[in-house]
Amino acid sequence: MLRNLFPHPIWLPFSWLFRLGVAFKNFLYDHKLFPLYRPPVPVISVGGLEAGGSGKTPVLLTLVRYFLNRGTSVAVISRGYRRTTSGIRCLKEKTDWRECGDEAYLVWKKTRVPVVVGKKWKAARWAVENLKPDLLLVDDGFQHRKLARTVDILVSSDWETLKAERLLPAGPLREPLKSLRRSHLLLFRQHKNPKLPFDRPAVPFSYELTRARLWPEKRELELPALKQKKLFLFAGLGQPENFLESAKRWQLSIAGSYGLPDHHPYTQAEVDWLVEKSKASGADFLATTEKDAVRLAGLSFPGFSLVVLEIECKIEGEEYFFRKLEDRLFGRTFV
Repeated sequence: MLRNLFPHPIWLPFSWLFRLGVAFKNFLYDHKLFPLYRPPVPVISVGGLEAGGSGKTPVLLTLVRYFLNRGTSVAVISRGYRRTTSGIRCLKEKTDWRECGDEAYLVWKKTRVPVVVGKKWKAARWAVENLKPDLLLVDDGFQHRKLARTVDILVSSDWETLKAERLLPAGPLREPLKSLRRSHLLLFRQHKNPKLPFDRPAVPFSYELTRARLWPEKRELELPALKQKKLFLFAGLGQPENFLESAKRWQLSIAGSYGLPDHHPYTQAEVDWLVEKSKASGADFLATTEKDAVRLAGLSFPGFSLVVLEIECKIEGEEYFFRKLEDRLFGRTFV
């Protein structure tokens, strides 16, 4: 939605100024004129060039599961975007999502690994000193250069779309495309390997619908049966159109859809409006994402049912991706 405003020519001069600011900051870090915090354990950052909506959280969850299955103790570092608290906080059983941010809460809820929110380098130092993990996973850390990383994974939309984008505020890019060279591994949301103008391992990925649950009782619905029902989709994401496109690819029957800004805090009045909108469309259910379900806590859907669609990141050539990741992580030859 906001992206529709970006191409307006009035923003271009501000994009040029933004480019200068980014270039100056990167120059200072590239030439070691700013100090870094280097944790005594490996650090993997999952970041992106685009402002929101590139699919970093499902990738982060995939990495958490991968390392947990290998017996590695992990701590996740997050800024805790739009949280109501300040300072450093470690998520606990009774933490309210507003105190840590919806994405941080979702990661903790699905994995139960320690999630530390705060300014990233300070949160990383706190985690190392208090939790003593084997590995730090940093959510959206590509631009946070004060925290040194062992591996920078950059997640983005398809390469052809990315090439056509502009810098903020005229477009969604937080850095110029040449910053991709700072990354060690690239994940693109497309179905074939991209042809890049530089040498970096680049792997396509997609979202796969794994289960659907009625909210808030969490009763699971069979996916074949769900595909026979009409759904009214809504989501507050950086790129809600991606949710709609994915639902079509999953062969869901869509009666209507409505997009909201990323991290949107829902109210009961909005929920009531969505229920009426869904009824008017002839839908059998409202449907949304797990991240949106976090922000719906405490609200009710009178006379209607909400389905939460749970997804996972499917990396094409997963074995190749994790081999390259471990090559970099453990200092093996990275080619």
